[in-house]
Amino acid sequence: MSLTSLTYSPKLSKIENVLFEEMSNYWIDLKQKDEDVIIIDMAAWIRRLTCDIMSILLIGKRANTINYYYRKLKNVVITKEMIESEEFIENINVFVKAPNGSN
Repeated sequence: MSLTSLTYSPKLSKIENVLFEEMSNYWIDLKQKDEDVIIIDMAAWIRRLTCDIMSILLIGKRANTINYYYRKLKNVVITKEMIESEEFIENINVFVKAPNGSN
């Protein structure tokens, strides 16, 4: 595994759009048929979006944390790779958490 350069790439906007569209489609799918709205934890989703984008930029491979979180909420089978990615993002979350314990 190696780190890639963080210079601007025209692909970045496309990557962001593709990942955000995937995430918004998950939100739509999570909505119950008999309900008009869905309540989501936006901070949890955005952390995963950021992690997936950063993993693509830094190592050239997606972490799949968005897909993991969706599968977790839907109670769908989760792969070992997804669990490892989720553990990674949780470690980042602990690292950047405020010293007083608040987010």
